[in-house]
Amino acid sequence: MPRILIAAGYQEDGWYSMRLTCDQLFQSCQSQLHQHQQQIFGKFQPSIGRHPNWMDRRYRYSYLLPRADLIHQIDSSYGDCIPGAKKKSTAALITVHDMAFWRNRHLFNSYFRKRILQGILKADGIIAISNKTARELTQDTGRHADQVIYPGTSPQMFPMSLDDRIPHTIINVGSALPRKGMDRLFYLLHRLPKTYTLVQIGGTLTGDLRNLIDHLQLQDRITFYPKVTLKQLITCYHHSALAIFPARYEGFSLPLIESRLCGTPALVSQTVPACEMLEGDEGTQVFDFSCFDDQEDTPSQDKIINAIKKNSGKAVTLKNRLQFSWQRAASEHIDFYQKFTGSLSKRDKVS
Repeated sequence: MPRILIAAGYQEDGWYSMRLTCDQLFQSCQSQLHQHQQQIFGKFQPSIGRHPNWMDRRYRYSYLLPRADLIHQIDSSYGDCIPGAKKKSTAALITVHDMAFWRNRHLFNSYFRKRILQGILKADGIIAISNKTARELTQDTGRHADQVIYPGTSPQMFPMSLDDRIPHTIINVGSALPRKGMDRLFYLLHRLPKTYTLVQIGGTLTGDLRNLIDHLQLQDRITFYPKVTLKQLITCYHHSALAIFPARYEGFSLPLIESRLCGTPALVSQTVPACEMLEGDEGTQVFDFSCFDDQEDTPSQDKIINAIKKNSGKAVTLKNRLQFSWQRAASEHIDFYQKFTGSLSKRDKVS
């Protein structure tokens, strides 16, 4: 029986979202095993007891990989480990979350950027997490994604609530990376009446962002929570009148899905791929937030501000919650795996 290995990066990378994705995908695939008896699933999340260096990521990781018939690397920043995976398997797949590693030259030096990209292109199959990512992959490399599979979440972990909304409270969940557009959010908050406040969850503020807060005199209108528990996060979603995600560039944005599962209406940048899953959702409005890159007032800014005033506090139910589940994502992954394990099974029977 073909063995499928779902692989993530080192636990010491500190990328909680990747570890969670690996765990949830593995568990959801296992729960559906009875429908696909010819497949055996395993997962690989190595630990070396310290923060990995470039030798650990680029060479030791491939050495530690166990053998399997098919290896699925779910973290595209480990793309240059694909050649090593191919040596230990008949087929190697990879999930591409975004092309930031290639487009943002500040994240990786030229050598590693090329190694990662070359490794990704050597994969036998590529999964993109959104149509936007698939288009970027084609634009940047000429290679088409073999499948688009949206990531899953746990609808039962983010219960719907129409009550307890605190008027004029805005929430944003995400890091302080420039591409997340936190500076845009501060300029937006500055233009709103002083009754509006912001709850910012995640990330450590840079000196530039702190200076911007002081310049705009927003110190008393922003509450920061660098880290929260799941229960605290859900409470913040339920108490917020509106969620805003003004990113310049985004891989997917699960917080957008989480906020909508909780019933919080959202204003989101057109660059956020998660919008694809929320098409037709009356609680999600898409705007071009680049107007807040300029400090001068513009009609586009007024349009967004009016939308905030109109929608603040109107909790809206998200329909068809199951489409966001890991059960759906796992089922689509299993179908994709069968394209490869089917040929392996046929070959085994012949031999």
